[in-house]
Amino acid sequence: DGAVAYAGDAFDELVFERVAAGSVVAESLQVIAAAVPGVSFGAEINAADGIAISSQTYLDTIRRHNPVFADKMLRGRTPTDNFFATV
Repeated sequence: DGAVAYAGDAFDELVFERVAAGSVVAESLQVIAAAVPGVSFGAEINAADGIAISSQTYLDTIRRHNPVFADKMLRGRTPTDNFFATV
């Protein structure tokens, strides 16, 4: 019942289907986080910041795989306080 993303051949190619909003997303991400130690998330939100980031691991992973994007779009970003309540 949550978002489903399929990665293409390139890191930037994602297709989203059946995207849910609100508490359904937060609950789904919490289940994943409980099952997968160290997992991190970036969630688009309807706010001035545009994206909620669950942990520094997310930022480090993006920077490692796509430094140009990280420098352009994530510069100065920090993990979101209380990520699951924000999403």
